[in-house]
Amino acid sequence: ASRILSCIQRSLDDELKQRHRSPDGYPGELELWQASLLALRGDARVFDRLGKAVDRGWMGQYHSANLGDWPQFDRLSGDPRYAAIQRRIDQRVARERAETVKQFASRP
Repeated sequence: ASRILSCIQRSLDDELKQRHRSPDGYPGELELWQASLLALRGDARVFDRLGKAVDRGWMGQYHSANLGDWPQFDRLSGDPRYAAIQRRIDQRVARERAETVKQFASRP
């Protein structure tokens, strides 16, 4: 498992260093994967990386916007930073939802 994690980490490091990323279908996905690896290792930098994922537009794609549905983050749930990041995700989802509803409501 350690070798697999190291291999995945090297690949992520290479992708995260790229100045120009190909547009991905799920913004912040690389940061999410980095946060996942950090969480599995028990590394406190996980909160920084999760925050960056949200900054880049990650809202729980493609699984769930609830961090509680992401088992790799279970050990973090008691930390106030976890709740703060969840609030940011919830706020972003609410804004996106309101914008979508508004767009559809304005159609003839």
